[in-house]
Amino acid sequence: MERRKRRSVRDIVQFETPQQVYTRIVSKHYPYHPFYEEEYVFRDQAMMSLCYLTGGRISEVCGGPQWQTEVPAQKVQKTDGTIHHVGGKWKVIGRHPGLTKQDVELTETHVIIRNMKVVKRSQRVIERRGIAVTQRSELMFPLHRGLGDNIFWDQLVPFSTLVKRYITEFKPSSKLFPYEAKRAYYIIEACTGMNPHWLRAMSEWFYGSYLLKGKLELSSFLNVLDPKVLLDYSRYDAKSHLANPESAMDFTWIDKEVSRVNMLTFKRYSSSLDSGLPSEIT
Repeated sequence: MERRKRRSVRDIVQFETPQQVYTRIVSKHYPYHPFYEEEYVFRDQAMMSLCYLTGGRISEVCGGPQWQTEVPAQKVQKTDGTIHHVGGKWKVIGRHPGLTKQDVELTETHVIIRNMKVVKRSQRVIERRGIAVTQRSELMFPLHRGLGDNIFWDQLVPFSTLVKRYITEFKPSSKLFPYEAKRAYYIIEACTGMNPHWLRAMSEWFYGSYLLKGKLELSSFLNVLDPKVLLDYSRYDAKSHLANPESAMDFTWIDKEVSRVNMLTFKRYSSSLDSGLPSEIT
């Protein structure tokens, strides 16, 4: 089987603020049948929000194939100095489960994620480092402003609100999202114009520049074994050092968007259940 062309964070020229990322997530949607559009669009927005909140790979959030290398790719240096991987063969040896409803706890103040798997772990690394390297620590994301030790945590509140409303309104039975990485890839591309790794890159840049103290804390948050791999996300941002945080980013959008999301109603979701029509497609 062939895999998609490898993308690198080095290809990203400009990082975007949480508000800019959020705007991409909610401004466009994947083309669904009008009957299902309302509920499926909201579901997809929650999926992308969770990708951004966790900084996780798409297969860690939605599940997907587990690959194993059969023939290693060769590294080739181009004339411009960049390294490309050529050739190589992979095979699917299993499935990553993705997040389930049981992995998420909703409180009055936070969305809490537990048992999130790390998918890029070889058996050799697991044997050397232990089973802990295959799972993220407990993650907490605020549902209200003013809950963190840093005002920039407030920027995540609209993303968390989308996730909470999706779970409370649509009540997924087991798997949090009814599709895997391949389908999620096309959804993210249709909505943001970017690929899933872009969401991960924007998340890690924001956490590393505004929320977490140094690369060691960022690597611990992401369960990355070598902090050096995070250097590509370390673009200097002078605004992160301003005495007045509200000079660095807009904070007025947060309450407006949370209010909008909480005011949404889902009439078609109720009617689809009442009519006996399937409430999900993959």
